Amino acid sequence: MDLSSTSLVSAILSRVLAEGVNFQFDRMGHEEPLTASFNRDQAIREWSTNVSTRADLVYGDLIMERAAFPRSGLIANWQRKPSGLWLNHLGFWVDGSYLEDETNRNRFLQVLVDFFALTRAGYGNSRSQSEWEEKFWVEESLKNGRKGKRSIALKAQHGLADLYWANLLGPPYVRLFGRERLQDCPDVEVRWLGPDSCLLLTCATPGAWLTAETRLRVQRAKDYLGRDAFFSREDGRRPLRQPTWPVEG
Repeated sequence: MDLSSTSLVSAILSRVLAEGVNFQFDRMGHEEPLTASFNRDQAIREWSTNVSTRADLVYGDLIMERAAFPRSGLIANWQRKPSGLWLNHLGFWVDGSYLEDETNRNRFLQVLVDFFALTRAGYGNSRSQSEWEEKFWVEESLKNGRKGKRSIALKAQHGLADLYWANLLGPPYVRLFGRERLQDCPDVEVRWLGPDSCLLLTCATPGAWLTAETRLRVQRAKDYLGRDAFFSREDGRRPLRQPTWPVEG
């Protein structure tokens, strides 16, 4: 869906600002470094009109951040053409130390769940920067003989890169895996958000992804759900089992 309607933008900002002082943004802009002071009404106007998408651009964003500890932020991305809107997404983050407390962690997850419901998203995830860097990038040999890294660049409608700390699965992926199979998935926690969406957690905290126990849990869960739905580092060209996704206008 289009994430730029005024009513949806207002609802998203109201939800995150309701979390209190730790998510009261103080600056905003379209590229780093952010120079404008945060203003809720101005943010709604710039987001809902995609103000940074000039005539020669097909992509834009709005970044809102809190500079004080714990640092937090929200980024809205939009794509105007070609049709499909597959780059329309939200990013929401906070300092890792904030999530060490269980109460804070559950509040953060609830915000993600509420965003997921507001936007009627089909997929979302939450992970530490280190988990993302390991799982969404692959090494490759360059022509000069050196080693480099490239992004897997896998869109959610084409399959999944991996399982992360927190995985939000909407109707396309619940249909793909099956509700009963997700419910019975070993070594993970599944919290149902509705009849056709769930939150799948592979470990208790974002930092626990590094442990041998969690790595084994993730492998078992992927085996059970079907590895053909996940990117293969051994064969990056292998076709993936894809969910049926509603057509975007």
